[in-house]
Amino acid sequence: MGLLKTVVVGTGLLFVGLLVLGAAVEPGQKASAQNAAPTVIPESWRLADHLSVEIQGRSSRMSSVAVLTVKIKNSADVWLKDATILCEFYGQSGTKVGEAKRTAYREFQPKKTVTVRDLNFGFVDQEAQRVGCRVTSAELGSPV
Repeated sequence: MGLLKTVVVGTGLLFVGLLVLGAAVEPGQKASAQNAAPTVIPESWRLADHLSVEIQGRSSRMSSVAVLTVKIKNSADVWLKDATILCEFYGQSGTKVGEAKRTAYREFQPKKTVTVRDLNFGFVDQEAQRVGCRVTSAELGSPV
């Protein structure tokens, strides 16, 4: 019984200590380990704006499933990664018949181009005749 009482009292003291420690930090402020300053990139500088996409030919399988090979060029001076690509599909008349997003989980070196082969965008309308793609988001990468 004495051991159980010691464990309960010790747990209670630990809990109270954590509460006091938490109260010592100002509201809205986190512990100092989490206050490390992140790399600051101006809001006007969108990472995705520095990646351009070029479709390499048409997939022969585009009749119902869009499987495309894309070249992604990083025009920035920093490493980027995980580019989300939005492709819009159009019919012969120019009417948009669908769209699909996929993420290329790759790293993009500064001023380099990466080819991503057979990126599967899933099912598309059978009327799709043309496709246009662009990068909608990306993340800051780091050299390995």
